[in-house]
Amino acid sequence: MARPSPIPLLRAVLLAATASLLALSPLDAAFQLLPARALGGAESTKRPLPLSLSTWRDGTFAQAFEAYYAQHFGGRPWLISLANQLRFSLFGVIPRTSGTPVTLGTDHWLYENAYLHDYLGDTGTPPPEAGDDALPSLRALADFCAAHDVAFVLLVTPSKPRIYPEHLPSALQSPTTTSRARDVILPKLRAAGLPLVDAHELFCAWKAEPDAPLLFAPTGTHWTYDAAWRTLLVALQTARPPKPFQPPAHHRETHFPEQPDRDLCALINLFRFDAPDEAQVPYPVFDPLPPDSHWPRTRIGLLGDSFCHSLADLLSRSGLDHPTEYLYYGRRFHQSSPRGLNHAAPMQAGDPIDWSSFDFPAWLRSLDLFILECNEIQLLDPWWWLHAAPTPPAS
Repeated sequence: MARPSPIPLLRAVLLAATASLLALSPLDAAFQLLPARALGGAESTKRPLPLSLSTWRDGTFAQAFEAYYAQHFGGRPWLISLANQLRFSLFGVIPRTSGTPVTLGTDHWLYENAYLHDYLGDTGTPPPEAGDDALPSLRALADFCAAHDVAFVLLVTPSKPRIYPEHLPSALQSPTTTSRARDVILPKLRAAGLPLVDAHELFCAWKAEPDAPLLFAPTGTHWTYDAAWRTLLVALQTARPPKPFQPPAHHRETHFPEQPDRDLCALINLFRFDAPDEAQVPYPVFDPLPPDSHWPRTRIGLLGDSFCHSLADLLSRSGLDHPTEYLYYGRRFHQSSPRGLNHAAPMQAGDPIDWSSFDFPAWLRSLDLFILECNEIQLLDPWWWLHAAPTPPAS
């Protein structure tokens, strides 16, 4: 007797699985069978168009509904994650057609594509006059801070692929010799006498040390908390006018990356992505502060990009009593919520900043230290200095 072929059984299983997936979407839309699941790096932007006789007849309702349904069909986050996981597990591919693009490097290192564009020279060559418009505003800001005894420092944070290019795919490990923004603008900032910390230079030196701890987490966009704290200590010494800041002593511990150091994992929308075995990420652990320490009463304000998020959390972990406030891209007011020494501080996002009514000079005067931060890939973008010069007081 001939043995039955396994092909019909396999075909039946595949048909049943396909039918189940097709049925899942309308059933979930009707009865919410699946738990809520968010897609990282994606935002629902389409809204349904009101139905009317005219929109029905000219086809705009159908077109708008199709775009809306593509972002809101039942089970969408689960089905997208399932498709992504299958492609990654079977073929080692991270699909990305929308949201925040991410590139998979070697050893499961992840890179946000925005930083790769700069690394590969896609942003072009800055003109010789690049940054000239920023200098008057920055000089006015430094003078205002000095006049009101507020320590001020410019902090240029580094780009992950420029510090760790060795984990990029081999086809991307040869950057162009295109002049980068930092090569044009940073010398001008130094020549203007502005207090400046170039974290790119710091990171290159620290990376070259024996048994150097990680400065970027393999699955994170930003600096590690340990590297951020080391950079902050340099910034405290560089700020002008100088002040006797007394940050707490600390030691370093390494463990599995916390969520901020796994933010790129959320952007690729997989059910499972294992970090490399050696990816034990360093974190500073702060010693208790002496009773007479002035550090808890230090008020620090930031204006910068997403690197400020971890910096504000870190400052709260170091024992500051006051929330660390920062102006995110100069667009939204954020502040940390201190929970005590070595405890993560949840970030509270406030309302968008209305610069016509926001009293920036008064906010500056309330601080002991103001850090103006910008990543090296964004030095040509005026967001980081456009609002930095305080309005002169009315005569």
